Amino acid sequence: MAKVSKSSNQIADRRTLYDGAILFHEGDEAHCAYLIESGEIEILKERAGEILVLATLAKGAVFGEMALIDGGKRSATARAKSMVVVRGVDYKSLMRLKEQTSTAVWGLLQVTMERLRHTNDKLVEGATLEAED
Repeated sequence: MAKVSKSSNQIADRRTLYDGAILFHEGDEAHCAYLIESGEIEILKERAGEILVLATLAKGAVFGEMALIDGGKRSATARAKSMVVVRGVDYKSLMRLKEQTSTAVWGLLQVTMERLRHTNDKLVEGATLEAED
């Protein structure tokens, strides 16, 4: 059974997820980005009833940042592939960082996230077409 446990400290929100637990779903509102402390997370997209694994991320990887930076919804689902510990960086912390960053750099990040979203969608479309052939 998939479970999620949560504890907080001064640095960031820490969560432990067990194998198969969903951290967030594609289309969810974004409240934080995550850093993997241990274990693995799969980034998934569902198309035409098929689950596609876009990436498997491990210790040190950051994910979930796209929606925070560009203000969009989650572009994919994040699921624990094993027991995993993540730390969340919330929206307020990111906005404090934004205040310390030049407008040009922040604009560049937003454009990059928009292009990455578009590329992810195109890759998923291509994978779905290949599966149908």
